[in-house]
Amino acid sequence: MKKAILEYLKKYFSYWQDKTGNLPRVPFDKELNTRLYVGNVDESGYIQWTYQENRNKIDFENLDKEGKLRKEIKEYFGSYQFLELAGFLDGKLVCFEAINDVEDVIKKVDLEKWKKYLKEVEKSVDIRDWKALENCIEIGSYEGILELYFDNDTGNIVAYDFDWHKKIVIANTFQELFEKLTPNKK
Repeated sequence: MKKAILEYLKKYFSYWQDKTGNLPRVPFDKELNTRLYVGNVDESGYIQWTYQENRNKIDFENLDKEGKLRKEIKEYFGSYQFLELAGFLDGKLVCFEAINDVEDVIKKVDLEKWKKYLKEVEKSVDIRDWKALENCIEIGSYEGILELYFDNDTGNIVAYDFDWHKKIVIANTFQELFEKLTPNKK
């Protein structure tokens, strides 16, 4: 899977280079501790960035004492750091949340904290949503309106429709998702 992510990152950066002559740009955040920034902030407050292999080892054992995290999600979060990543799957926009540092990853994959959070909001959410997302880890958005998750039970990449209370499988695996993703709508 790591190879598929790298191949997509290369396509994404090549697309940006061809289209703009620059690396991708994001709004500069002085609070963000990142080595991914490249160059200086432009007049609009944006800065170029690049991806890099994640060399910081993430201690998943502390997060996964019960051994419930699937290998795929560990590999996804442990492979590359990036600030913004998007693409199209069958013409539909897929946006990934940034993976900048170990603390970001820890917040995202701590299933116990996620379950506690769901329990806290249980009274205000539909029980169908709570049950459907109980073992899912948010990784981004789909079509700009649906949240994108890794389903830790099945290994599928799913979008969740809160209006219809259902998961929509958009890819069976991370590997499949990154192999089919394109940087432009075509």
